[in-house]
Formats: sequence, structure tokens, C-alpha cells
Amino acid sequence: MRATFPAAWSAAQLAAMAPQQLEGCLGLLSQDAALRPDQLRAALGQAWRLWGSTGALEPAQTLRLGRLATQLSEPELRELLLPDWGALSALGELDSWSPEQMRAVVSAFLRQRGVSAQDLGLPELVALGHLICGLSAAELRGLDSQELRWVYAHGECGPSPGRGPRGEERAPPAALVQTAVLGPAHGHSMLPIPRSKAAPFLGSLSLRCTEQQAEVLAACLTSSAAFGPAATWGPEIFAEVGTLAAGLPDIVLSALVPEQIWALTPRAIAAVPAPKFAVVFGPAQLRTLSSIQAAAVTLGQRQWLSSAQRQALASAQLEGQAAQDGQGRSGARPQSGFSLVLLLCLTHCFL
Repeated sequence: MRATFPAAWSAAQLAAMAPQQLEGCLGLLSQDAALRPDQLRAALGQAWRLWGSTGALEPAQTLRLGRLATQLSEPELRELLLPDWGALSALGELDSWSPEQMRAVVSAFLRQRGVSAQDLGLPELVALGHLICGLSAAELRGLDSQELRWVYAHGECGPSPGRGPRGEERAPPAALVQTAVLGPAHGHSMLPIPRSKAAPFLGSLSLRCTEQQAEVLAACLTSSAAFGPAATWGPEIFAEVGTLAAGLPDIVLSALVPEQIWALTPRAIAAVPAPKFAVVFGPAQLRTLSSIQAAAVTLGQRQWLSSAQRQALASAQLEGQAAQDGQGRSGARPQSGFSLVLLLCLTHCFL
């Protein structure tokens, strides 16, 4: 397997592997994004032969499952041991969960921690990653807007102000992120988790939230405790909140000025629901898009556009490409002139 790549192995071949062989290849299998669901299920079945049922899985084993965990059923996910945000962060990195699976993981975590969604602080919100969409709209409304601002505005997890849900002072998040958390109450040793994995910059993720959930998260970010009204946001804030800008109300998105539109990330543009996209972005706004932004518009979004909007979008994409081609040609001219001079000099030397 190491000589080829995991996706080259069929589901039947993976299922026929001895558990001991799988043990040595699990790291490769769990991280291969090219594996199909049937291959993931076959590898997961072998993992059960190694470790037993999900109820017996240790948090360290959950970390090792990687993408295989996305094939767990909802009951199995509810049985995972998630005593802290260390194991949760590994699951939060994965982006192929169904809404029901996300809800099962989040419910298990809240139940085992004995807290509600409104008690979640910076480490937990960051560790949730894609799983933040497992919180209901009502639970999202109860999140601390100030904590959300730190989650979205600080990719390296700056210190969060305030105290925890039980009144304890919070340790600096950077220290928390670098030292994980497989709780001593369960007899696990402390495992280091790289900051880039334990603290994903949530605004850069393509979250699979519903439109209602995205609107609630955007509303949290527009509160006075976070970034304030979106109408006052500068380009730097739009760049920081990333995909969550897609949840802003129609009236706000339709009133964006060119400087704010240019700050929308391509992922944020692609995240706007197709019907909403056709309503909030008229021809004038679509013409202001960069070629990269215009290319990010999905096929589903294009299908909702009027002929005038499609023409404006095509114009934005062509103008951007023409500008890039012009820069490339202007950069090539001096090189051509230099080559001609060099050729003349060499000709003169041989005469």
C-alpha cells in the first residue's frame, strides 16, 4: 500500500487484509481524501476487528480513525468517548458529515461534558470546526458573540477574555491548543496536537450549515460584542469572517460597496444559497467581481441568474482574465527585447 496509494485498493482487498496489516497502514488510510465510501467502510470494519465496538474506543483511537469516522452510524457516534475537545478537534476537521452525524457528535460531546451550547468557550468552538453545524439554530443563538469573534478573527487563537462557564479563569488558548487533552480521568496521557489541526480558522472552512444556521452565526458576528453592524465592516473584517459572510441578510449583501465585495472570499461567494445569490447580486455588483470571485460562482448559482446577470458575470470573468493576460504580455516584452539584442551581439561576434 505504501508503494502505491490507498485509493488503488478495492473495498474487497481492504476487507481481506489482516488486522495486523491494517494497523501499519491505518495512518495512510485515515487521511486519504480519495477513498470512496465503500473503501472507508471496509477499512472501518477492519478497525473494529482490531479494537472492538465503538463503546470500547479510546479517544486516542478516535484520533487515529481520521476519515474512517465519517462512516460511523449515528448510534455509534453517540457512543464515542469525547471527554474533552482534544478528540473533538480531530473530528471537526472532517467535512463530509451528514447533518444527522454532526448532531450526534455534538450531542455526545455536550452530554459527556455536562454543559449546554451556551457554555462553550473558545477552545470548544474552535475544536468543533465543521461540526459547529451540528448545533441547532436555537443553540447557535445562545453562543457568546465575543467568543465567536475570537474564533473567527484569530486563526492562531489569541487569548480569550473572561471566564469559563463555571467561573474559572481560562488559560491562554494557544497553550491549550498545543497541549491536548485526553483527560487524566480516563487514564490517558496528554498528547500534543498541532495548532494547525486543533485550531482551524473557522472562517476559511466551507461549512455545511443550513441557511438558517448560517444566518444565526452571521447575526452573532454583527452584534456589538463582536464586529458590529455589517454595514460598517471594512474589507479586513469581510476577509476575516470568510464564509460566514454568506449568512448576512439579503439587504446587507445587496448594499455592499465595491471595496466590501472585493473582500469577499471565493468560498464565501460559493457558500451563498443559489436563490439568495440571484436576489442580492444584481448586474452592477456582479461586474465588480474579480475573475477569481467570478470563477467561484457555482453552477447552481448561475442557473438562478437572469440573462443580464449572466452577462455581467461573464464580463467580470473575461475582464479579469484579460487584465492578467495583459500583465503577462507586458512582463514578457523586455525579455524578448533582451533576447534580440543578445542575438545581434552573437551574430556580430561571428562575422
